[in-house]
Amino acid sequence: MRTVEFSLLLSTGILLTSTPVQAATPFIPDLTKIGNRWTFQTNDNSSDQKTITPKKTACFTKYPSPFDPNGERYRWHLAGDPNTKGYARQEGDQIMMFKVDSSNASRSFVFWEFSERNIGFGTMVSWDDNGDHKFEKIYLERTEGVNCNT
Repeated sequence: MRTVEFSLLLSTGILLTSTPVQAATPFIPDLTKIGNRWTFQTNDNSSDQKTITPKKTACFTKYPSPFDPNGERYRWHLAGDPNTKGYARQEGDQIMMFKVDSSNASRSFVFWEFSERNIGFGTMVSWDDNGDHKFEKIYLERTEGVNCNT
């Protein structure tokens, strides 16, 4: 009987003295919530010469879509280049982007996903009206807390 009382007393003491564990806030991917400015670089894998492009900056603006309740939709443009802009769709941590460059009639499709809170990796396919195309790897990084003037 004393063993049962001791066990009960010990269990009660552990419950009363244990500290509550706080769960970490889950990261919910969003292209604009903590900053809409993303820099990116591409690595051209289409030729024998592996070229890395200079960094560019994309600015995203969320816009509502009543027809797409499962994802987020965005418009985006290239900072400093009014000719390069497009649309993006996000579902979970996966982002699909379409780009049109009206200055040289080229188009790109980018598929990437968050690997961390402010970092993403993916693939970009570009083509133009002449039939030229290339496949590139893309690396994106958000400047947290910084927004583009959109």
